[in-house]
Amino acid sequence: GLIESDGSIIVPTENIKSYKPYFELVFHIEDIALAEIIQSIIGGNLYLRENYCRLIIKKKYEVLKIIYLINGKMRTPKIEALHRMINWCNINHYGINSNTKIIPLDLDFSPIQSNNWLSGFIDGDGSFYLNWLYDKKNLPTSLQYYMRISQRQNYQKLEDKLDVSYFYIMQKIAIFLSVPLRSRIRIRKNDKIESLFEVRSANYNSNYTILSYLIKYPLFSYKYREVPVQIELLKLSKNKNYKLKNGLKILEDLKLTSKGKNLSCLSKSSNYFLHTSLHFPFF
Repeated sequence: GLIESDGSIIVPTENIKSYKPYFELVFHIEDIALAEIIQSIIGGNLYLRENYCRLIIKKKYEVLKIIYLINGKMRTPKIEALHRMINWCNINHYGINSNTKIIPLDLDFSPIQSNNWLSGFIDGDGSFYLNWLYDKKNLPTSLQYYMRISQRQNYQKLEDKLDVSYFYIMQKIAIFLSVPLRSRIRIRKNDKIESLFEVRSANYNSNYTILSYLIKYPLFSYKYREVPVQIELLKLSKNKNYKLKNGLKILEDLKLTSKGKNLSCLSKSSNYFLHTSLHFPFF
């Protein structure tokens, strides 16, 4: 999931001999620890920038390790790049007639809730939202909170003009959360227009579902701190305590926690991870 969201699978064309296939993962600078952990397990070189870091994995045995780890477990059109990488390795590392060739496996069509792929996808392309309005007494009302995943609508491989939609996987996530699949437009640099699919856990039941899933399959990025915050918001949306006099302070503290500025609140909320099996269904 992490590779299919914020990762790249780079494979040279037949006439290029200057480089070999490699993987690249891009992380927010707050996820430098996660990048280092992956580096310690898989390998690769880490390059730091001002607000992000890149993990580039090029060595033969490291590339092959990732291929064996993710082959048969991908869910998006990016599997096309993996299959090109496998074919390149079969020809250049093993030889056309070798019995040790890697067999490129098909997409994983198992239920979304059956493994931790979606957690990795959220780590890369997911985000969490919290906001509210005020009533005439300047007290919080209309609490809004959700998990959101956005993904471009089409996977494009320009060399052969391949154009494959992300509709299937995004629709599958939407069905899992029992919410509609949204379409929207984003304007990128140079006024380039990009069409996106978007899934939001926009109601109590869908928030309950995604939080149940993330308790069983935790996030590994800095976004992990959002989960206890969202659990608190789920409770508040049920008991309406955010409308009380101290409700604004509670919401402001939770927003600070989600931004990493009030981690003492996070440590208190983390007790939920020890007791939620009594209240949340594990898929």
